[in-house]
Amino acid sequence: MRRRFGVTALLAAMVLAGPAVAQQPGGGAGGRGGMRGMMAPPSADELTKELSLDAKQQETLMELLMVLEADTKDARQSMMENMQMVRDGSVTMDAVREDNQKAMVTLREANEVFNKKLKAILTDEQKTAYDAYLAKRAAARGQGRRPPPRLG
Repeated sequence: MRRRFGVTALLAAMVLAGPAVAQQPGGGAGGRGGMRGMMAPPSADELTKELSLDAKQQETLMELLMVLEADTKDARQSMMENMQMVRDGSVTMDAVREDNQKAMVTLREANEVFNKKLKAILTDEQKTAYDAYLAKRAAARGQGRRPPPRLG
């Protein structure tokens, strides 16, 4: 259970760290390596393409991403620092559990607000495409956590 929470906390930090990373050079789908590429939120370019956003929607999306970045910066930083201390062995997961749980609530709430505001600017067709896109990404993340099949 402890290990599962630690992995969940780390993944939550990586998932919501993406808007800042996604807007940096090399931050597109091909520019992020390892797990971060699979876990990070889509970039503005990726959403524009997937949802066929018009210019006004793109402008609003950029504003929403900046707000998400600002609203989650402290929580993401706290979780990343905590996970680094756990990896370094300077603290145990139990020592940072409560702090990480609070940060995760902040991240989750900010992400819910982002999704709600993004959907408010989408057409019905775009909302359907966005829901399908999020489901596909969630399924891909879930596949990464399954144990390997048993042999024999």
